Amino acid sequence: MIDADKFASLLCDWSLEVRERDYVLLSTTTLAAPLIRAVHRALLERGAWTPGVRVAVPGLAEDFYRLASDEQLDNFPPLE
Repeated sequence: MIDADKFASLLCDWSLEVRERDYVLLSTTTLAAPLIRAVHRALLERGAWTPGVRVAVPGLAEDFYRLASDEQLDNFPPLE
């Protein structure tokens, strides 16, 4: 099994070269939950902003495209 903390360090230090005050968006599925947590910890340890996390749950995209109105399909939500 892969060591999630070591892989997260590799991603943050070598692949992404994360620096203090960087913002990183994590987009994944629930299958990567241990790695998401490890990357989240690694980013915080490096002084990056709390990462944005988008986790895809099976069926959400299908529900959106089946149920969303034309307005929801054609526009972005308003910023609060």
